[in-house]
Parts: sequence; C-alpha cells; structure tokens
Amino acid sequence: MAESIIEYIREHKDTYTREAIDRELIDRGYPEDEIAAAWEEIEGTRPVERKSSSRFWLTFFISLLATPVVIALVGRLIYAIDKSNYGFKALIGMAILALVYIVGSLIAYFSLRANKHDVAKALLAAMLVSVCIPFIPGAIIFGVCTVGQY
Repeated sequence: MAESIIEYIREHKDTYTREAIDRELIDRGYPEDEIAAAWEEIEGTRPVERKSSSRFWLTFFISLLATPVVIALVGRLIYAIDKSNYGFKALIGMAILALVYIVGSLIAYFSLRANKHDVAKALLAAMLVSVCIPFIPGAIIFGVCTVGQY
C-alpha cells in the first residue's frame, strides 16, 4: 500500500467526506483495494453508514415554518404603520422576502464551512421548498381552469 494514500487521507479526512477522498484518489490512479486498505489502517474498522440526522429534520422544519411566519409578521407590521400606498408595501414585502432568503443562504454557507452539513442542507432544502409551495395551488387552479374551458 502506498504511504501517499495514507498521508492524503489523514490530511483531508476532517475536511472532506470519505466518498470525495476516495473519488479523488481513484482519479489520481490509485487502486480501490489500496484505498480501502488505507482507510482500514487509519480507522481500524470499516466505516459505519451515515444515517439521516435528526438535526437535519429539526432545522428543516423550523426554517420551513419560520420563513413564512417572519415574512408575515414583518408584513403585518408594515401594514399597521401605514395603511395606504399598497404598491410600495408590495415592494417592501418582496425586499423582505429576498432578505430572508439571503440571510438563510448565508447561514447555510457558514454552516457548511463549519462542517455542519446537515444544517446547511436543511436550510437550503427548506428555502427551496418554501419558494415552491406557493406555486403549487396556483398551478392546480390554472390547470383546472384551463381544462374547464375545453
């Protein structure tokens, strides 16, 4: 077994996943059996498969529920301050929505940098789902209205 495989794994195992390290070593031309032997020497046993983390689901549902709540509360506050000029309020509402998604993306980015992959994935998934959910009823209504015309 090549000592360079072991050195590479030790250098990168805290930063990258095992799959990413294996892929890089295979791309560099090392045989898979030597890579597996190097992992066994470093870890002593075969790796345990990662299960879905409860932290992922907790973060996903909290951020999925918190996003519309924050937007609604801020929107209600803006409406309470001034009950006229709806066009400006709509623009402010869209800016708040964009700000919530930018903040969520930044939190996901820094979570990913801190090796909290479950948190980052959950935040990004929740933001994508919360963007798609409002379009589903509209698509259904559009489909029903379109089919009803024929």
